[in-house]
Amino acid sequence: MIRVGILNRQFNLNNLISIFSFYLILIRGVCGIADIQAAEARAVLRPDTIPLGAVSVLKLIFEGGEPEGLEVPEVEGLRINPAGRSHEIRSVNGRMSVRTILSYQLQPSEQGSFKIPVVSAVVNGEKVETEPVTLVVTEPDSSEASTLEDYAYLNLVVPYSTIYEGQYLPLEARLYERNARNVSRPELEMNGFTLENSALPSAPARSADGRFNIWSYQYLLTPTKTGELTLGPAKCSANLLVRRSQNRQSRDMYDPFSLLNNGMELRQAELESDILDISVKPLPTNGMPAGFSGAIGDFTFSVNARPRELVVGDPITVRFRISGKGSFSRITEPPDADWTGFKSYPYNATTEKKDAIGMEAEKVFEQVVAPTNAATQSLPEFRFAFFDPNREQFIVQTNPPIEITVRSDNENSAVQNTAQNTSDEISSSTEQGLAHIKSDAEWMNSPPMLLIDDRVFQVMLIIPALILVGGVLIRKRKEKLEHDPLLQRRHRVAGIIRRGMKTLDAAAVSGDAERFFETAFRLLQEKMGERLDMPASSITGAVIDERLRLIGTVDDALITEIEELFQACDQARFAPETGVGDLESWNVKIKDVLKKLDKRIICGIPPVLLVVFTLLFTGAVVLRAGSDSMPNEQFIEANRHYETGDFKSAIAGYREIIESGFFSSALYFNMGNAWYKTGDNGKAILYYLRARELAPRNKDVLHNLEFVREKSGVSGDQKGIAARLGRIVSVLTVNEWAGWFLVFEWMLAALCFYRFVWPGNRRIPRWIFIVTITMFLAGSIGLYARLAAYYNGTAVVTSGDATVRYGPMKEASIAFSLDEGAIVSILRKSGDGSWSLITRSGEERGWITSESIERVRRPQSVAGE
Repeated sequence: MIRVGILNRQFNLNNLISIFSFYLILIRGVCGIADIQAAEARAVLRPDTIPLGAVSVLKLIFEGGEPEGLEVPEVEGLRINPAGRSHEIRSVNGRMSVRTILSYQLQPSEQGSFKIPVVSAVVNGEKVETEPVTLVVTEPDSSEASTLEDYAYLNLVVPYSTIYEGQYLPLEARLYERNARNVSRPELEMNGFTLENSALPSAPARSADGRFNIWSYQYLLTPTKTGELTLGPAKCSANLLVRRSQNRQSRDMYDPFSLLNNGMELRQAELESDILDISVKPLPTNGMPAGFSGAIGDFTFSVNARPRELVVGDPITVRFRISGKGSFSRITEPPDADWTGFKSYPYNATTEKKDAIGMEAEKVFEQVVAPTNAATQSLPEFRFAFFDPNREQFIVQTNPPIEITVRSDNENSAVQNTAQNTSDEISSSTEQGLAHIKSDAEWMNSPPMLLIDDRVFQVMLIIPALILVGGVLIRKRKEKLEHDPLLQRRHRVAGIIRRGMKTLDAAAVSGDAERFFETAFRLLQEKMGERLDMPASSITGAVIDERLRLIGTVDDALITEIEELFQACDQARFAPETGVGDLESWNVKIKDVLKKLDKRIICGIPPVLLVVFTLLFTGAVVLRAGSDSMPNEQFIEANRHYETGDFKSAIAGYREIIESGFFSSALYFNMGNAWYKTGDNGKAILYYLRARELAPRNKDVLHNLEFVREKSGVSGDQKGIAARLGRIVSVLTVNEWAGWFLVFEWMLAALCFYRFVWPGNRRIPRWIFIVTITMFLAGSIGLYARLAAYYNGTAVVTSGDATVRYGPMKEASIAFSLDEGAIVSILRKSGDGSWSLITRSGEERGWITSESIERVRRPQSVAGE
């Protein structure tokens, strides 16, 4: 047992191997060298015989990793619906076993035999195929305990049946169900209506009689034509847990519900609501005010302006706030005003929903204007017109002129902004609080790359594992030495020979023949005694000739050389006056013979480890040295384009740097500023998030990110416990976590190596081990969490029209819509990669076109943006 001063003052080899295995697996996971089992695939169908209307479950099981390029075939007369995905990961004898299970519900629409053909996929770079399975569908049971309508039904509810063209119509689809499974979202047939928005249901309510759960699905519609229109029906599918008929009361061993729900079974049901009649009237033309934009509803209107004391040419920010209930999508411009005496600039608009579907909201227009002369002493009157459907009349709300104080340059010479300010200067003042781009010096000082991508860092991660392996080997050899006298003698003799070699060299140089041959004779005695397992003092020339020739494993030439050396030593000791020749030549001969007698090279660390260390370091340094220098001139040129207002050219310059393999927080920050200047808030938020990943505590990055979010009207980061923990971990950068992990990995490896190689030395205090292991585990968890956050599926909506649907097809029903700049999580992609399954804050999920979103994770290329 190997003892180390830690915890209970003993630390055996098994405990050390357990800790070593833990972070070796972590290192292998980071570096992508895990040993994965061979890929396999199989299909399981349970049950394989069902009556029409019942449900069967197909499981596709993939061994060895995550399947890619999976396409479930279509079978005529059989609906195949995804029912979930699960993973199993095990490690047995150092081999990692990964299993992915995909479940599908099979719902037949007719009787017969249905063959599910071979399903192919790529697992770990290897193509695998399942075997075909067959589902037999028999005729339905002739008797039912009750009708399906007793278990679920669907209703449509609208607040009013007569509306005006362009007016918002909130619609509620109420699903009443008892023990329903896998309920699809109701699909609404709309003839003459467009869907503005929709929301997923919250927790269900209970019906008054306590029999049903009530799910409320909300939709916001707008009529596109006038006349008598129909709305509905709404349709959805569900699996209902109903009472089994009398001739099917026996339990099915493959039916999971038969064990939990005695006498119950799953039945497929298609639910359909009634049709609603909606009367749509045209807007009246009499009394329609000038400037009417088509807004229909009940609104309130207010105006605010800052500052109100300024000089000619100074910017004034005017905010128009419109709130209430109605068709906010038709309010596309700020209220009408006469801007004579002012120079106006493009406005920004943000909308904040007050309910789930946006029927009630608040819209804010922000516009910058600048007075052109000192005679202008007030802002104009503002007018906002809308149609109130409840009162059935047009309403015009006005805001009286707002007084301002405008001074000329002569009245206040200290004023910095003049009436001759350029449009670029005025434009830059509109983004009050937007931090300026980073300079070339800040670009040089920002992190040029991730440590985990650096070859030298990857080598430094592996070396502690090799050090521990070397320590284990050295310790095993020392343990063997402690119980093997012959091995002990070999090590002792090796030490004597190493020290004697130095004496031979010194004697040969000084010409001291007596000392030289006396030392040589002693070394030959020690070595031959160790090889022949005899006392060194008993070794003579006669013994050498007798014993070596008897063994028969030493060739005659070597025996002759040994005899010659013994004779030379005897002659030098007993007849020195006869002379023995050149000592240097004898020194070479003695060393050659000793080397031939010793076929082993004994040292403190196995030579193979030294070779591995050398190769790893050399290769890493060569790879690192071969990288190109940072493109500073390109960065400076892109900044110059930005300063001159050529934001498109600035974006092209920054993109070229990224495509060449360089990135940093300063580069991403400038890219975000440039995208914001072009009006693309989604791309701006994307690059600010990338900059935040590399510089999570940079005040400019955090400020601009929140600034653009506020301008875009989108919420912040994802919610939930996992998201909050991720934000705590993100206080440190990936590089900082990696550096922490590496330092304490080396410390732990060094402490364990010390106790392995020199167990008899002074014990290391156990608190040092405890602190080192604690910090190492904290660094491991932090690095893993930070990498998971950095390489996960977090994405940003970069398209202004991002519609989320319930299926990966344009014909699928709309689940909800996302604003540009919204943050989502990608769960998986469709087979062809054109659709992505996303979730927002872990609550809402649906399918969106992959081109509408972009991952925050650092891309290999940004071409095509």
